[in-house]
Amino acid sequence: MSEKENANMTTDDYLKKILISQKNLERINRMRLLVQIATSAIMLALVVFLVVRIVPLINPLANKIDESVALVNELAGNTNDLVKELNAADLGGTVNEAREAIAAASVSMETTAASIRKVDFEALNASVKALREVVDGLASVFGR
Repeated sequence: MSEKENANMTTDDYLKKILISQKNLERINRMRLLVQIATSAIMLALVVFLVVRIVPLINPLANKIDESVALVNELAGNTNDLVKELNAADLGGTVNEAREAIAAASVSMETTAASIRKVDFEALNASVKALREVVDGLASVFGR
């Protein structure tokens, strides 16, 4: 509006414009309120949906986690017991004893191998053959 038109406006005209502006503001505020209510309702529905769908999935998972923690604690206790037993077992002494036994067995095997190499297998086979002939002869005497 120009200044001339503003000068010609009466108080009633100004009040009408103010009333129209006030009504427009009220309409805008009602729209804003409706948008806020709709947004709140959507958010509430989303929260309810998540609670209904997710909580039943979380409870078994929480139970599994509790069971796992209990098993881990039990395992930790068993591990501590095992470490105590291993410390008490004197594995170093056992390993040294095993080395000594292996060394002694190695020496015995070498001695046995040397003794076996000394055996005259041809003479042994001939003796076995001769013994078999004697046993066969005795068997025929006794009727077998």
